[in-house]
Amino acid sequence: MSLTFSTQAVIAFKNLQGKSNTDSVGKGVNNESTGIFFNVSSNSVWIQPISPTPSISVSSGVAIAVTASLVYDNTSNGHAYFSTWPTTPPSGIDPVTLVPYSYGSGVLVKASSGSIINNSISPSYGYLYGAKPYDSSLNPISVGDVRNWIYQYNSGVFFQEEVVGLTPSTISLYVYVGEYLSDISVNPYTNINSVQNSVGGISQGTTFNGTTTNQMFDLLAYPNLQANFTSFSFNSGGNVLEVGNPINAGTYTFNWGTTFSGNIVPSTIKIVSGTGGILVAGASNSGSSNLYVGLINPQVATSSTWQISATRTNNTSMLDTYTVNWNWRLFYGSTSSDITTSSGIQGLNGYSLPLNRFGTYSLSGVTSPVGPTGLGGVYKYFAIPSVIGEATSFVDSLSNMSILMAGTSSGFTFSSNGICYYRQISVMNGYGATTNYNLYRSKNNLNGPMNIVIN
Repeated sequence: MSLTFSTQAVIAFKNLQGKSNTDSVGKGVNNESTGIFFNVSSNSVWIQPISPTPSISVSSGVAIAVTASLVYDNTSNGHAYFSTWPTTPPSGIDPVTLVPYSYGSGVLVKASSGSIINNSISPSYGYLYGAKPYDSSLNPISVGDVRNWIYQYNSGVFFQEEVVGLTPSTISLYVYVGEYLSDISVNPYTNINSVQNSVGGISQGTTFNGTTTNQMFDLLAYPNLQANFTSFSFNSGGNVLEVGNPINAGTYTFNWGTTFSGNIVPSTIKIVSGTGGILVAGASNSGSSNLYVGLINPQVATSSTWQISATRTNNTSMLDTYTVNWNWRLFYGSTSSDITTSSGIQGLNGYSLPLNRFGTYSLSGVTSPVGPTGLGGVYKYFAIPSVIGEATSFVDSLSNMSILMAGTSSGFTFSSNGICYYRQISVMNGYGATTNYNLYRSKNNLNGPMNIVIN
């Protein structure tokens, strides 16, 4: 016979408290005296910091955005699916190879098409890391969906308590691709032969017998302290630009900073453009260089990354990146008008240039009744670029209650998710770039100022 479910639960609880189970009935957790320990493999321990902003983690080579395939686990009675790497590698430039992502190289050196994705970054690092599943018709499966689902970020398993609705098909994730503890050698080093020349803090004539990694690094690092870049940028006009706002062809000043510059091999500074072209190589570590950049004028949302690298005197490489993102405006505001045109959208008094629609937006209110009779009020509007997806909810951040949005009876007739309805209006921005917007409006007048969360 197998253990009962209640016994399994008692054992799991006691183990989590660091105790072994010797009596499931007669002993509480505080009466158990035998400890138990959890062992974590070094190839599961992340050692690089993770920014709460996913785009920063991606540009620094710590994370990669993936739309994973969900593959059915035929032993789960319809409840479980494995997230797997898609047939085609994710789009974007690999910060290691400086060419498009490819399985088996760069940050995807351990990934392959169809293999299970482990070690996705969970929302505990920032709410933008939350997994976003979609069904077979590409409809988003919301957090409150009746199937009651959960994504298990470490194992890559999507679980649904209720097997209802369309089959889960894909899931958007951010996967950790940075360094692990196992990437650092921990084996003691022994060599009875004397060092022929002094290196860093290791003097000529030194031998090694069971020297640990920490001891070796200490010997090498003092006085030869590790050099690194502390900054890297150029006068691009900002690192977030509106689509169509160009970086014109011309000469730009690239600036960078380093620590322990004496430990950088002279004339090894190299700067590579976002398209892979070498802007300069073999330059001195002067902290500044005037370089020619060709015209970059994207008409769609995209990004371009420049990389600087150099060689340390211990023959290791150091690098840093600078990324410019081109995003569409997301418009929002309060007005009593019924907006139906491009000019109406562009007349809203608030906008941002987000990577995605998720976030909290502050909308103004009115201090007195409006309208010719002193009656009426204002609606809350959001115009979201269609390319960043349909909204699934609008929530008042103060009350945490959903805001009722206008529907088909008010002329807002588009919706693929059947949750939030919108008008679709084409907008040409001030740079001549055009895209479709999904225009959402509150169903009722909301006269007070509000902070509204878009999901």
